[in-house]
Amino acid sequence: MAFLTHCAAPLAVALPLFGLFGAPEPEVVYKGSLPGGEPGVQVFRDTAGLSDALARLDPAFAGAAPDILERTVLVVTGRPRENACRESALTEVSTRSSSATITIEESVVPEGCVCPPGERPPAAWVLTVSRYVKKAQVNAKEVPIACPAPDSVQVREAVETPVLLLESAWDEAAGSKILTDDASYRAMMKKLNVEHRAEPVDFTRFRVVVLTGRARENGCRSTRVLESKLASPQEAEFLLEELYPDTGQVCAQVFMKPRVFIYRVPATVEKVRVTTKDGKR
Repeated sequence: MAFLTHCAAPLAVALPLFGLFGAPEPEVVYKGSLPGGEPGVQVFRDTAGLSDALARLDPAFAGAAPDILERTVLVVTGRPRENACRESALTEVSTRSSSATITIEESVVPEGCVCPPGERPPAAWVLTVSRYVKKAQVNAKEVPIACPAPDSVQVREAVETPVLLLESAWDEAAGSKILTDDASYRAMMKKLNVEHRAEPVDFTRFRVVVLTGRARENGCRSTRVLESKLASPQEAEFLLEELYPDTGQVCAQVFMKPRVFIYRVPATVEKVRVTTKDGKR
């Protein structure tokens, strides 16, 4: 049995992790979500594509980058969570020969259960396994659950969780703002030149929070969201990290537009609190 470490959000239970004989045991190093992700598993045995895959996670992957020379990296994605009743849980990781099998339990509610709206991106996990592993598969199991009560913790958390709609870049000053109508939302998406990717937002139930990072004065600068939550029904909290080059790091001398993060929050939100910390790449 191995305990999970370095997770962006801790799992409630330890998983049965079965490794190859004489090889390091599988380890879950991240749990969060993957906006726009497809159900399944991606296998990375070199750096090609890994940085892009990790950059899509929400909240951001903030741990030490997996050593791709020592371990194979798996990015696992659950099924879409289309309402407040839906949840995914990673319950087991096993390796045999050169393959890995990941078991995910997908909740299924009884027929006739009326689930409150609470659509969220699919759950996602990042795992490291032995370098012997070259392929992986997901074993998805449907697990019946009771119809959650509207005031249950599960429903409240699903409905109140800020949902990342888009991450992009634009030439705006650092800060945050709340959009309360569709016209403002569409105008912003048009300014970003991504109106074709604008997800519909019901402004009778939701608001849109726009977070803009600091200017990026060289090719090593980056901004990421480490945490997003509701401090209360009226206030949303976000933790941003501004990454700067480490001492002696050589960076391309190119000015890049600030990163912008667009979140959907409940219509009760009237205030946004943003905490920013500096970090090294």
